[in-house]
Amino acid sequence: MNESARFKGRKLTTLKVVIFINMIIGGAYQGKRAFAREYFGINNMLDGRICDYDEIFGAECVFNFHMLIKRLVDENIDCVEFTQKIIDENSDIVIITDEIGCGIIPLEKSERIWRENAGKCGCMIAASSEKVIRVFCGILTVIKNTAPPHTTADKERI
Repeated sequence: MNESARFKGRKLTTLKVVIFINMIIGGAYQGKRAFAREYFGINNMLDGRICDYDEIFGAECVFNFHMLIKRLVDENIDCVEFTQKIIDENSDIVIITDEIGCGIIPLEKSERIWRENAGKCGCMIAASSEKVIRVFCGILTVIKNTAPPHTTADKERI
């Protein structure tokens, strides 16, 4: 029996797939990008230190998001507005960022402003994310997971 005959006369419902932002955080060199490649199957990643701003709105993944925020601060571009635009226009992006808010408060005012803005923008991304995953020494900790229970078996482990 062919597929069209099999479903003839039946009402088919279409499932709406909703995709959300995902965020990976952790210290420098802790395995965040390797995790993103393995878990999310991402191969194309933009480096926030050097990418064009417009590329982000169609990107699959951006790493060094904290350095992107530093660039925006240094160029007097509103980081919060820029981050909201990412959330609004690229709702299936994976954001990878270093944790920079812990430790000694910087003496330089510009460094404190950068850290504050990185924190604000990180909070915005986390609030809009389906998953927030912290990677430390290659070990992940799920901080937030609002994924529906019908995810694939491979991804149910987190």
